[in-house]
Amino acid sequence: MEQIARSLSRSRPVLRKSGGGPAQAVDSERRRRFSRAALDYLRLLRHPAVKFRFAIVEVLLLEGAVRQVRHLPNSFPLEGPYRYG
Repeated sequence: MEQIARSLSRSRPVLRKSGGGPAQAVDSERRRRFSRAALDYLRLLRHPAVKFRFAIVEVLLLEGAVRQVRHLPNSFPLEGPYRYG
């Protein structure tokens, strides 16, 4: 059985003329906050012996309609100085 904690980050829509996608909005500060939230959640579960990873899901819109959904598995590790296990 696998337990999954989900966290959603909503970024303001940004119109971009050149490369880059919404995943670029997950900067070091957000990675740190997600890491801290994951550790807080695991503490609530009384520190289960689980492995976890962080993924990003990009939802690209065009005129309010979903144009593309991209799943980026293993997007980043637990941000330092945090450790688990």
